[in-house]
Amino acid sequence: MHMPVFRLPGRLTIQAEVESQIHTLRKQGIQPTLVRLSDKASVQFAYESGRKNGRVSNAAKLFSGPGCLCHIIYRDPSVRWVRVEGIPKQEFNKILREGRNPLRELYGI
Repeated sequence: MHMPVFRLPGRLTIQAEVESQIHTLRKQGIQPTLVRLSDKASVQFAYESGRKNGRVSNAAKLFSGPGCLCHIIYRDPSVRWVRVEGIPKQEFNKILREGRNPLRELYGI
């Protein structure tokens, strides 16, 4: 079970929007695990992360945010802008204790 959080564009940067969604998930007791970016958000995030040519292929594959390390899916057609997904903290810890990879278990990554 994953809990998506979604907002329309409005933040100044993609990183600020992702961090805001991570904060919201953490307040709900959910461990963030995955960041999904739309086509336009992917290019903007690539610019923000220092890729001045905006090439998504050269951008980071992981988002290192406040207290989490999330995998990034670029140019995801299932989202309109930015979406951070996660699972309840207890379930996340259970998967880790069993020696399994949460991303592989939940998303096949």
